[in-house]
Amino acid sequence: MSRRADAGTLGGPVGVWSSRDLARWGSVVSVAGVGCFVAWYLAAGDTSYNKQVGPIDLAMVGLLVAAAANIGFLLVGRRAIGVRRRMLVGEAAPVLARSVAPVAGTIVPLQTSLVGAPGLRHFHRADCVLAHGRDWPAVTRSEHEAAGRTACGVCRP
Repeated sequence: MSRRADAGTLGGPVGVWSSRDLARWGSVVSVAGVGCFVAWYLAAGDTSYNKQVGPIDLAMVGLLVAAAANIGFLLVGRRAIGVRRRMLVGEAAPVLARSVAPVAGTIVPLQTSLVGAPGLRHFHRADCVLAHGRDWPAVTRSEHEAAGRTACGVCRP
């Protein structure tokens, strides 16, 4: 498990972001906002464009800093969601979905039965981690599709 998962990003009171991440993001965005406000205040009293160039530059830097903070904030959340997904599905789920054929670069699906139950939206391979421990009947792909079910996004039958 990664360092971020140990730091409380998985079960914190604020969702995928830790309170440290929120404080860091809030402080950087606040500093950028103060820079924009100061730039507006300095540029508002001048009628000459030449005197407004410096404050406009300060405002642009503030906007770029705020954008960088927002991108970093979203990337931290994306990483935490990826950790949650790997904990739920497991590291080997994409590997179980396909195997490499003897010819290099050719991917063929593993030969397993397809399982599903009435009322479900998706059908799965029998060895899918989402179908593990279920007593679902095995039927053909065409019968699943006729019942309105689509292929599972994890095992990709």
